[in-house]
Amino acid sequence: MALSLAFKLAIIEAYYENGRSLIAVKRILARKTSEWRTMAQSLSNKQILRVVKKLQTSHTLKKDSPPSRSRTIVCDRKIERVRRKLELSPRYVCINIIYVTLLGTRR
Repeated sequence: MALSLAFKLAIIEAYYENGRSLIAVKRILARKTSEWRTMAQSLSNKQILRVVKKLQTSHTLKKDSPPSRSRTIVCDRKIERVRRKLELSPRYVCINIIYVTLLGTRR
């Protein structure tokens, strides 16, 4: 279950206002709004502690990694490294021979 930023902030606020009581956090969140009531019922103690620990360690509640795959930087050095690996690979040699053979038969 992905928790919204507003819900995480409400968890933090309730946690520190009520003497770090996990049960009190659930009760307070269940009283806030109807949307949070259903989320608070399924909220476990581990999830509450995970949100609090995230705030204490990284000082943020946002995700560390982007939702998609990280982009790689294309530079000449990386292109040459891949080219060398392909040239040394026996699979590359087989594919190259087949490709040359096919091109040779077309002429």
